[in-house]
Amino acid sequence: MIRIAFFFILSVIMLSCGDSEPPFPGTPPERAIYGTLPPTVNPDAWFRDVKHWGAETYIYHSPHHLGNAYRQQAGVSTDYDGADLKQVAFLSELDPAFATYLNADERKYQEQLVLEAYNACRAQELNFYYALPFPVFPVQDTASLRAAHPDWLDANGRLDLADPAIVASLPKILEALQAAMPELKGVSLKMGRGNGNIFELATADLDRISEWLPPLLQTFSESCKVLGLQGMLSAESIWHTNKTRREAYEIFNRYPDIMMLEPATWPEETTLMPFWGFVAPGDTARLDNNPVAVDILTDTEFLGQGQLPIVLPRWWQYLAQQTYLQDVELAIGRAFQRDQGGSVNNFNRLNLQLLMRFLEDPRQSLKPTLHAANEAMFGDDFPSRLTSIMLIAEDAIQAMSSVNSVNLLDNGHFPPPQFLDRDYLEEPLLMKGIDDLFEPPGTPLYPEETEQPDTLSATVHWRWQMEISARPVDEYLLTIENAINWLDRIQKEVQYLTLDFRPDQREMFVGGYRDLLLMARGMYQFVQGAAVHHRWYRLQRMSREEALLQLAPIAEQLRLIADEAGDSPMELQTRLLNMARAFETLEISPLGG
Repeated sequence: MIRIAFFFILSVIMLSCGDSEPPFPGTPPERAIYGTLPPTVNPDAWFRDVKHWGAETYIYHSPHHLGNAYRQQAGVSTDYDGADLKQVAFLSELDPAFATYLNADERKYQEQLVLEAYNACRAQELNFYYALPFPVFPVQDTASLRAAHPDWLDANGRLDLADPAIVASLPKILEALQAAMPELKGVSLKMGRGNGNIFELATADLDRISEWLPPLLQTFSESCKVLGLQGMLSAESIWHTNKTRREAYEIFNRYPDIMMLEPATWPEETTLMPFWGFVAPGDTARLDNNPVAVDILTDTEFLGQGQLPIVLPRWWQYLAQQTYLQDVELAIGRAFQRDQGGSVNNFNRLNLQLLMRFLEDPRQSLKPTLHAANEAMFGDDFPSRLTSIMLIAEDAIQAMSSVNSVNLLDNGHFPPPQFLDRDYLEEPLLMKGIDDLFEPPGTPLYPEETEQPDTLSATVHWRWQMEISARPVDEYLLTIENAINWLDRIQKEVQYLTLDFRPDQREMFVGGYRDLLLMARGMYQFVQGAAVHHRWYRLQRMSREEALLQLAPIAEQLRLIADEAGDSPMELQTRLLNMARAFETLEISPLGG
């Protein structure tokens, strides 16, 4: 049913939005933005903008996450490597065993950032949530944890999530946060990777989810009720199977006051995947028992990260429609977290505005909504024709980033040679191996059961959701070629339309569409070379020497494109050259997960 809704609604573009039209069916979700402001962003100005775009709630993540990267961007020297800071705001009194490892200056610096954001947010009368990883400690550092509590770690150095001492800290954490921010609306706990965690959910943790998730949710629920907070928890993991996800839902259902935080799509977010397509058909009803929040990646983690002109009005409108139809409680657009903190002034600023507008009313027409966002960001004289180009570009972006609905990009970057075949990859990256796309046309690339099997994981989930079958190589190449031809045709027009722009804003468009063209040309060569590699390596229908002979002109083209790329963002030149070398040598080292 979810897949049918996806293709039906995506095919319907609302052409008008008059007052006489009936409201869009379903329940409007609360509109939220999630992300940690870099210290270079003025919180008063940011929250005024957020309010103006239609957001009702802001979810601010603990600033230890990415805090070190943000300080380095601002030119502040730091004492250690890594993107995260080690001290965690407001938790200095949580556990005396960490006293030796506390750094008051670093903690106070973070607390000042939080309170500035909190006060600016409340001044705009926005609800304020605070997000942080869980488990969380006063010092997010494995060496400090090992020294403070060696008994909390198992023989492999892993944290035992079922240890009662882990859950026992949660009420104190919530009390400390509420004491610092009395008007705090709620707390979001995030257990997935990339949230400032020092331990991420692994397969072994998910296999024992029935041991540790019930006491965690029970304590969280009881504490939130006492403090008058809304609790939200994400137990998301790339290692989930249908079975472990179902077990998580069943446990959540015992605590119906706790909000479940789920991604809009999984295992990545691209513009071709169905909303909640990762939820097995028999499990969709389990999402009805709890309030559900949906995480929407408006920071385009998997599609350019704001450094390329990837603006996706059709996609945001589709997701907004789905949040209504699926009775989502809280729809969250993500800022800053995966675009190097640039959402305030890169293309993701537009993506955030568009999502908030469509969440307000999913019936809004695409072009006027995008044009209004363009005028707000770039000026009232923004060319209407350039808005049209940005709308059409969404098709070209799909064509050059995905082949047969499989996203070829590596977190928004040009793919590495290892994506040529699963044998070069380990879990969870096996889903990125594209060798199966070159099976005989018509070959199903997904389990053919009518119901998703319990063992279904990220490796093949993508293919199952889209019910992918192999197609002719020429069809793949023609789709990319059409995108290349269109991107090539608009280059001079974009240059002309932006003549009166500020130099930095002109470069966003002129340089951005040039880089999209270069990436598309590179993708064409990658797919062409992948077909040769498949015939050599997987099918063994040609010798190594013959494969190298066929790959030589492809590698030459990649080098020519790399010469043009120069200092393009997203490491484009380096990655094009890496692919060229792989085609020249057929020496490819395995890439771990």
